[in-house]
Amino acid sequence: MLNVRWTTAVDIWSLGATVSVFLLASDACLLATKVICYLLRRHIFVPHGVGPGDELFPFLVLMLQNKYFGPFPEKCFQLLDEEAAKVLRHLSNECNGDTDLFSKAGPDKISPEDREFICYLMKPDPRDRPSSNEALTHPWLKDVDLY
Repeated sequence: MLNVRWTTAVDIWSLGATVSVFLLASDACLLATKVICYLLRRHIFVPHGVGPGDELFPFLVLMLQNKYFGPFPEKCFQLLDEEAAKVLRHLSNECNGDTDLFSKAGPDKISPEDREFICYLMKPDPRDRPSSNEALTHPWLKDVDLY
């Protein structure tokens, strides 16, 4: 809908979404099937009651992004043509200013370090997201043996 070119920054966003799902899972021993079902039913950016074929779907996804991360930074509008920028501004104005990304997760579920890492990966402007190499050097992964 916004006609922004997809790059590896989309994969970085997806990594952040995946990390958040695994951290929020109520049982550390979830079977792969349960995780897949959870992702399909509970993903934070999937509007309830509307499928991808519905013309409102992309608008509702953007509204959810706005809800969870707050308004898109002004520099995001540089990526858009005039019509797409107008739509995004309208959606931002329709959403209230409350952000809600971690509202269902207490400090026992997601630590401040977890939150910081997820937000580091899921920056609204794709140009602000880290590269995969930068993400691998993040302190959150410091105790992980990558090789």
